[in-house]
Amino acid sequence: PLDSNLRALREKNLSKLVETAVTEPITDRFELTESRSGAPSLRVDSKSLHSTYDPVREASQQLKRYASDLPDNATVVLIGLGLGYLAEEWTRLRPGDTLFVYEPDLDVFRHALQSRELSELISVSTFHTGPDGLDELAASLKELGLTNGQSPVVIEWPGVKEYAPGVSETLRNMLMSSTVKMTDSPLRILVAGPVYGGTLPMG
Repeated sequence: PLDSNLRALREKNLSKLVETAVTEPITDRFELTESRSGAPSLRVDSKSLHSTYDPVREASQQLKRYASDLPDNATVVLIGLGLGYLAEEWTRLRPGDTLFVYEPDLDVFRHALQSRELSELISVSTFHTGPDGLDELAASLKELGLTNGQSPVVIEWPGVKEYAPGVSETLRNMLMSSTVKMTDSPLRILVAGPVYGGTLPMG
C-alpha cells in the first residue's frame, strides 16, 4: 500500500509528508500486530492502540458516538491518525464534513502509510503531522474560520493519549486565542475513552 499512498500524497503536493513516510522509524516503541479479524493493529510500549479483535468495527462504534449530535457539513479535526480506521470511517459515513487529520508522532504516520491502503482517505482529507504540523494545522483552521465563520469540532482519537498526551489541549489553547474570536460558535473538543466509555465536551 505504500506506493499508492505516496502517489496520493504527491498528487496533493505533500512532498514533506512523502519524505517522512519513507525514512527510517525514529524509535522502536511502536509494533505492528494483526488483529483477530486479520486487519493490522498497532501497539506502543506493549499497549494496544486499536482493537485486537476488529479495528474496523471499533472505529464504526467510535464514529457513531462522536457524530451523534454533530451538524451536517461540520469542520472536524481528528487528533491522532493511528492506522487510519476512524478517519476512514469518518470520510465514508460523513462525506460532507471537512476533515483535518493531525498525527503528532511521525513513526505512527509511517506505520499507517506502510501497512494500510489510505490513498482515498488522503485524497479527501487534509493531513498534518509531526511537531511542525500543529502550527500548520492551527494556521489552516484560522484561515478556514475567516472564510466560513465556523468553529471546528476537535475529536481526540482515544489511542493518541497513550503516546502523545496533551496535544488536544495544546491545540485548544492555540485555537481559543485565534479561531474562536472570529466565529459565532464556540470551540468544541470531544475526548473519549475506549468504546465503552463516555464522550466529554470540553469548552
